[in-house]
Amino acid sequence: MSLGKIYKIMFLLTILLGIGFHSPSTAIFGEGPNVQTNDFTMITKPQTFLIQSDPIHITNDNEFLVFPGSGTITDPYRLENYNISSEIQNFGINISDTTKYFVIQNCFIKVKQVGIWISWISHGTAEIRNNTCIEHDTYGIDLWDAPGTLIDNNSLTSNSLNGINCIDSDDVTISNNVLSLNKENGVSIRFSDDITISNNLCEQNQVGIEVYFSRTPIVEQNYCFDNKKSGIYLWEINTGDIKRNKLYGNLGPAFHFKDSEVVHLKENEVINNTIGFYLDESHYFEIYNNSISSNKNKGIYLFDSNECKITYNFIELNTGYGITLNYSSSNLIHHNNFIQNNLGGL
Repeated sequence: MSLGKIYKIMFLLTILLGIGFHSPSTAIFGEGPNVQTNDFTMITKPQTFLIQSDPIHITNDNEFLVFPGSGTITDPYRLENYNISSEIQNFGINISDTTKYFVIQNCFIKVKQVGIWISWISHGTAEIRNNTCIEHDTYGIDLWDAPGTLIDNNSLTSNSLNGINCIDSDDVTISNNVLSLNKENGVSIRFSDDITISNNLCEQNQVGIEVYFSRTPIVEQNYCFDNKKSGIYLWEINTGDIKRNKLYGNLGPAFHFKDSEVVHLKENEVINNTIGFYLDESHYFEIYNNSISSNKNKGIYLFDSNECKITYNFIELNTGYGITLNYSSSNLIHHNNFIQNNLGGL
C-alpha cells in the first residue's frame, strides 16, 4: 500500500472519530495505540469521556483555580475532556494575560469563530494536546503573543480560514497534527521566530504550511498532499532548515520560497506537483539530496535567485526541464542525477 493511501485511510479514521464526538450528551473519545508509518508518526488519542461544557474564558491566573492542577510546570492546570459545542458562541476556550502553566487536552470544540484562542501569556506555559476543532468561521487554534506554546496531536479540519494560526509567537512547536479541508491554510505562521513544524499531515487546504517573516524556522517530516496551491510556502525566511518532508499532488509548487535567504533544503521528496522547488528572489540556498520527480512543469525553478548551491539531487520524469534558471547568477550546480525529464536536465 502506498504512503499516500495509508495517510488517506488515517485521515478518514480521524474524521469519523471526530464526527462521533458531536453529541449532546457524554461522548467517548478513543482510539488504539500509536501508529507509525515510515518517517511519520501520527499519535492516536487515549480513551476519554467528554463532558458537555459551556465555553471557557480565562483572563487572569485566579480564574484557573476552578480547574485541577496547581499551575506549575510539573502540575499544570488541566482543562480537559470537554465537549464545547455551540452555534452562537464565538470562542470555545479563550485564555489571555496569564502566567501559570496550563494544558488543554482531550476536548472536542465546535463553535462559531475560533476553537481555541490563546493570547498574551508567559513563555512556555501552554500545551494544547489531543483536541478536535472543526468547522469554525476563522481558525481551529489561534495564537497571539503566546511564545513557547506546544500544539501537539490535534485534529483541525474544515475551518473557514486556517487550521492553526500563529502571530507574534516565538519558539512554538507544532507537531503530529492533522490539518485538512481548511479553506485557507493548514498552518499559518507570521512574525514568529524559532518555530518548529514537524510530523503534521496537511491535506486539501489552499496551502499546507505557510510561514511569513520568520527567522530560523525548522520544517521537517511533514506530509502535504492535494493542497490547492502550494504544499509549503515560505516568504521572508532567514536561516531556515527544511528537511525530510513529503509533498505529493499539490496543484501549485510543492515548495514556494519568496524573498528568503540562507535556507537548507535537504532529503525532501517531491512528486506530482506543478513545480518541485520554486525560488523567487531567494538567495544563498542549499538544495541537497532531494528526490524531485513527475512534476507537471519544472523540477527546480530559480527566478532572480543567486548564490545557491544545488547538489546531489535525484531529478526524474518532470514534464519541463529538470532545473531552470531565469535572471539568476552565481549558482553552483553539480552531481545531480537527471533522468528522462521531458525538456532535458538543464
